[in-house]
Formats: sequence, structure tokens, C-alpha cells
Amino acid sequence: MQKDTKIEFDFFDEELYERTFYDEKSKGYVVTEAARLQTANLNKQEKQKSDKEKDMCIVFAKAGHKIVRLGEKPRVPSPDVIFDNQKADLKRTGSANNIVKYAVHAIREQGAEQILFQFDTMNRKIFNELKRLRKMGIHGYYFITNYESDIYPF
Repeated sequence: MQKDTKIEFDFFDEELYERTFYDEKSKGYVVTEAARLQTANLNKQEKQKSDKEKDMCIVFAKAGHKIVRLGEKPRVPSPDVIFDNQKADLKRTGSANNIVKYAVHAIREQGAEQILFQFDTMNRKIFNELKRLRKMGIHGYYFITNYESDIYPF
């Protein structure tokens, strides 16, 4: 990571962004658009969704990645974050079901360039689905719950 990420992090306008997290060791960070924070305050379900997304982003930031959490526009499909200057979508799942479907939808319908997964467990079926995504030209990163210090590309 670049040494100037703290300057970059501090440069985000506090009226438009929340400076959510900065990791001194890895130089990774998370900032959140004010519009995303407003959506999180709409109801309990949105708050829980936002908290899960924030937690995922912090895991990636601790590995040195730069993340901007984007605001949501009603009825407009869009990616969840800018991840190291690329549009990305966040997905958490506990099984291999729908991994390819989620990823294809994020790329084709939401404009994501890569997918960021959190898997609650890892098994052969999930690994095979990630191999399928690679063959389709869909890439990203993943980590496994309770093993957050290990980030893997696919």
C-alpha cells in the first residue's frame, strides 16, 4: 500500500463522508458516503445490513485495501463499494448455493467489476463455485468467518 493513504483518508470531506476506519499498520481504510449512513438509519433491517457491510469492509481494510462505501439509490442497481479504485459488490453466504448467480448479477446488473465474499464456512462446493467464477472472468477476494486475517483472491 502507498504511504500517503493517511493523507488520502484525511482528505475525504467530513460533510460528505464518514471516515469509518483507518489501519495504521496496513494503511488500508474505509470511508462511508453520508447517503449510505442515512439509508442505514431508515430501519432496523437497513442498520443490520449496513453494520454487516461495514464489518466486512474493515476486514479488507486491515489487509491494506482502500474502500469507499457508496450510498444506495432507490430502485437503481449499483455496486456497494469502491474497492482499490474498482467498483465491487459485497456478498456474505454460508453455502455454495447462488454464489455464481449473485456474482453474475452484481457484474451484469449492478455494474460491479469484482466481488468481495465473506463465507461463513469453506468447503469443496464453495471452492468449485469460485473456480467457476474465475473461468467466467469474474474475480475478487474472499475471507472466511473466524479467519479474517487471511484474504484470498479468486
